Formats: sequence, structure tokens, C-alpha cells
Amino acid sequence: MILTLVFLVISCLSGCLFVGSVLRRKAVTLAEVIIFGSILGIGTISLLIFIVSYIVSFRSAIPAVLFSTLAAILVFYLKNRLKRPISLKFLDPYFFITTTLGGIIFFVLLNKTTLYPSGNYFNASPSTYGDLPFHLTLITNFAYGKNFPPLNPIAPFEALSYHFLADFISSIVLLVSDNLRLSLILPQVILGMLMVGSIYLLAKRIFSSNLAAFTSPFIFLFSGGIGFLKFFEKLINAKSFLDLQFRYAHIPDWGVEYPNMVSEILMAERALLVGIPVAVTALFFLYLWVNGKNKICLFLTGFSVGILAYANIYGFITIGFVVFFIFLTDLGKIRNKKIYTGWLICLATALLISLPMILVVSSHIEDTSSFVRLSLGEWPPIQSGWGKNLFWLTNFGLVPILALIVIFKKKFLHNDSLKILAPLSLFAIIVHVVIFQPYAWDNNRIVIFPYLAMSILAAGVIAKLFSGGSIKKFLALLILGVSVLSGVLVAFFDPSYSLNLFNKRDFVLAEAVREITDPSGTFLTARNHNHPIVSLAGRKTLLGYGGYLWTHGINDPPEIVSGIENLYSGKIDKEWIKKYRVRYIVVGTWERDQYKDLNLKPLENSFKLIYNQEGVKIFDVKNDENQI
Repeated sequence: MILTLVFLVISCLSGCLFVGSVLRRKAVTLAEVIIFGSILGIGTISLLIFIVSYIVSFRSAIPAVLFSTLAAILVFYLKNRLKRPISLKFLDPYFFITTTLGGIIFFVLLNKTTLYPSGNYFNASPSTYGDLPFHLTLITNFAYGKNFPPLNPIAPFEALSYHFLADFISSIVLLVSDNLRLSLILPQVILGMLMVGSIYLLAKRIFSSNLAAFTSPFIFLFSGGIGFLKFFEKLINAKSFLDLQFRYAHIPDWGVEYPNMVSEILMAERALLVGIPVAVTALFFLYLWVNGKNKICLFLTGFSVGILAYANIYGFITIGFVVFFIFLTDLGKIRNKKIYTGWLICLATALLISLPMILVVSSHIEDTSSFVRLSLGEWPPIQSGWGKNLFWLTNFGLVPILALIVIFKKKFLHNDSLKILAPLSLFAIIVHVVIFQPYAWDNNRIVIFPYLAMSILAAGVIAKLFSGGSIKKFLALLILGVSVLSGVLVAFFDPSYSLNLFNKRDFVLAEAVREITDPSGTFLTARNHNHPIVSLAGRKTLLGYGGYLWTHGINDPPEIVSGIENLYSGKIDKEWIKKYRVRYIVVGTWERDQYKDLNLKPLENSFKLIYNQEGVKIFDVKNDENQI
């Protein structure tokens, strides 16, 4: 735990010093330096550890980067102390309340939805049950798998093209704490607080209103449409509290199917817990540029966008769109040397940092025609219900309407903020005509970023109304209640739906596998999404769960599929094993269920049995008798 805190403290401190020093001639508050500096610090230090792990082992890279960073901090402090770069006045109490409340919300929800211990099982909610094993696979494989440069651990014939930063941060915590559940929950709680704080500070800058700043992150987190109407319908007929238990973000008959932001999307889509704070950081520095024309702000914008490529590729696309839009609006002033050099610095910084990830992702997309395609009517993929043609209203309620009011009634904004938030909000139109992944529903990850802008704009309307008379105050409270009630209901009821994800035997197996097998060895396993050898032991499988592969644009290679089936049916092909570098073959309950023609005898005759417990057998295809 101490080493975990050392990692977080050094990361945050370095980021705060970095932001505070480069902006020392600008009026930025202490809260802004703490929040945005911590976001960039955690992202940057984690990426540095990732890069150094290519040269030395991951375990050695962590102290090497942390001690080097600490030394740099000490040198900086001794030789170049900050000359009062920021306002050191007492922090806004609403800021403390907002970020603390955000941390409590994230902790409570994560505790109930992330490997929650229950008897012999470790459970997940419906929202995390599907995706959590994939993230566990990345986390444990980084920590235990000896996989640098990283291959996809469920398809090691491909480079890892997934935005990995959130899972890599958890892998750092896992390696220094040796506590898997802590490595999941602690970074997400901290990043959740930074997310809430960053949205608060951006809204405060835009509207100069504590109320707008306070409400904007919670409008975003407790996203919801008309699902609360189902609650009142149930309340009328309820005979007990249990009758009210329901998933209020999933009412297909009404066209309500978009997951709630905090209880479902942010619990399942771990990449967003880094992606959203980094995206808001980029928007914040872009805001400073638009309203101050300080080219250092464009450097920090480019720096944030560059990190965003590793944190969340959807955020990279949407925020990149906004940055490009602002660039176009500045073209008329391009003869201004300050503007010209500022944009040159921004684009060069963003490209330099993001290029390695862009190359990996683009090479992956080149082989897959299903990425980035024009398609009308494919999204949103709501097939039935009277509300399917009213998607934004049924799933997001009044928030998009309020955002449009701000966009077309510019009196709500006192500066050029609309240049930033309007294009991001209107990016929502693009998801209806462009599909960004093979699975059309994955466009919901793009929608998150326009909805973020809409939430800030809606909070501005509510704050404006609340500053009026009694009727307007009542209307503001009513709008706020309607905007968050569905999300609050989801946050309250959804964690109670608990599904068994792993059992204690799975963790015993995983620990044994880490002790007796080569970390770089490739396994043959069944293709269930929660296989403990893949998700918990941190080992690669030649072909993992298909649902994780095809949604990422990886189709099942026929030669690999047939080769696996042949091996489990008893047809031993050592040339095939050598070609695909298979080291271990697993036979357990999962494999027996999946491969009905399983023939164990040829495997026992051909390969060395290295593990035989609780009905699970593991064979090593490389041994003294059978060298492959």
C-alpha cells in the first residue's frame, strides 16, 4: 500500500509542478493546478513506466521512473522554485464538497460491482460482468505476463491496439501492492474524483457559477432519460420495497437502453476513467487559449490530446475534432506569429506523443473493413419501442434540449466557450452516420463526450434559472431532478443485481499457474470470457473469447480454430504447435464443456502433465521427452 501511495503522490506532484511552472504567468487557481496537474502527472508517469518496460523489466521500470521523477522534482524545487505561479487563496468549499462526494459515489459503486466477495464467489454487476474479465486480462498480463512490447493477450498473433492506459495504471498498483481488488478500485476512485473535479473546474471557468460547476458533473454522471417514470409506475402498485427493484436504464419497450454513465458505463468501460479526465484537461487548456491566446496553453492542449490516444481512442477522436475546429476558426488570424507558432507547437506535441499508438491502431484498422464506415439507421441500434425514434429524449431527457438552448441563445455564455462546447455537443450528429467499430452499439462510447459538453451547458441553464425569482428557482430544481432521477435510481438498484464471476478455486489455480509456468508462454484454453488462467493468472491464450475479438475487429483465423479443435480431439500436430508457439494446454471444466470431442489420452501420452488439481490438468508441450 505504501508503494502504491508513493506512485500516486510522485505522479500527482510532478504533474502539479509541471502545470504550475509552465503557466506561472497565467491566472490559474490552486484547484486547477492540483486537478489538471494530477491528471497529466498520472498519465505521463504511467506512460514513462510503460516505455521503460521495453528496456528493463516492468518490475524494475516502476522504481526507476519514480526515483528519477522524484530526483527531478527535488532539483526543480531547489533550483527553480515557483515564483507564486498560482493563486494560493483558500480553495472553493464547493470544490471540496463536489470532489469528495464524487469519490464517495465511485467507491460505493465500485465496491459493489468489482469482484465483490460473496461466500465462495467474487461477483460483478450486470454492467461489469461482461467487460471486467477483459480488463483483468490486460491488467494481470501487464503485471505477470512478461509481455513488452505488448501483444494482445487473447490473440497474441496481433499487437495490442486497445487504449490501455487505465489498465496499465492498475497493473502498476497490482505489481506494487499484490492486491488485485485494490488495483481495480483505488485508481478508479482517484480518477473518478479527478474526473468530477475537472468537470467542476471547466464549468466554473465557463459560467463563473458555483451552482453550474457543482451540478454539471452530477448531471453527467447520473445521466438518464425517462426511466424514472417506470419507478413511479411501479411505486403505485408496489406492495414491498422489492417490487421497486428494477434496471431503470433498460426499458426496451420505451426505447430506453442507453446505460447509465456512472453505474454502468464508467464501471464497465475502465478506459473512460482516464479518458474523460484527460479529455476535460484538453478542453480546459483549449478554453484558456481561446480566451487568452497564450501559446503555452496550446502546448498543454497538444500534450493532453497526445496522452488521450493511449487513454481513450474515442476521446482522442472527439477532442481532436474540437481542436481541429478551433484551429479552423483561427485560420483567419494565421498571419499572427503568436497564433501560428502556438498551433504548430500544439499539433507537433500531440502528434509526437500519440504517433506510436496511432500507428498501431491504424495498422489494425487497415486489415478490417468494418471500422469507420458510413451507415444511416444503424445507430442507435434500438429495434423496438415507441421511443426508438426519440433516442435523445428517452435516454437523456432534457439535457440535450437545454444544451441546444445555450447553443442558440448565446446570452448564457459570457465568453468564447461556445467555440469549444458547441462542436463537441454537435459531434453527437456524427454517430448517427458514422460507425466507428464493427459493433454499432460501441458508438455509445463516442456519445459520452458530446453528452459531457451537453451536461455542462445544461448546468449553465439551470444555474441561470436559479438566479431568478421563486418560479424560476422551482423550475431549475424540477429540471435538475428530472435530469438526474433516473441515474440515481440506477445507481441505487443496479449494484444489487449480482452475478458470480469467479470462485475462490479460480484464484488458487491462477496463483499456481503463475508459480509453475513461463510468463511468456502461450496457452490453449477454452474461450469463455472469464477463464482464470487468462483473466487472473496473467497468461496469454492463443484464441480468447470471441466477443472481445470481433468487436475489436479481430476475426477468428480458420487455421487456428481448426488447429485448436484438432488438438483437443486428440490429433497432435507438433508443427502447428511450433508455428503458433503454444507452450501449455489446459483441460478443465471449461474445455470439457466447449470441446465435446475432447480426447485426453493423446495429450497425456504426448506431453508432460505439470498440474492436476480440482479437475484441471495443464500440459507442458516443451519438456525433456518432447522438445518442440
